[in-house]
Amino acid sequence: MEPSRRKLGIGKVVEGEILKGACDDEVLAVVKKHFPTAKTNIRCVQWYRCKLNVSGYEVSKSAEARHMPNLRLVA
Repeated sequence: MEPSRRKLGIGKVVEGEILKGACDDEVLAVVKKHFPTAKTNIRCVQWYRCKLNVSGYEVSKSAEARHMPNLRLVA
């Protein structure tokens, strides 16, 4: 029997993209690409960014991420 696999949810995708250094618009584009029927919006992405900051991760603000060199691969 094959071990059960958990599907990657929207929250994990958002957090992963934020930790890679993506700005809010880029994160939302990735979410919409992988989950076309999702009702995720910029406010949701901002909530996850705040959650990561409160959890102790040093996450740049979206405006700072937008001006950083784009060296990451967006999924």
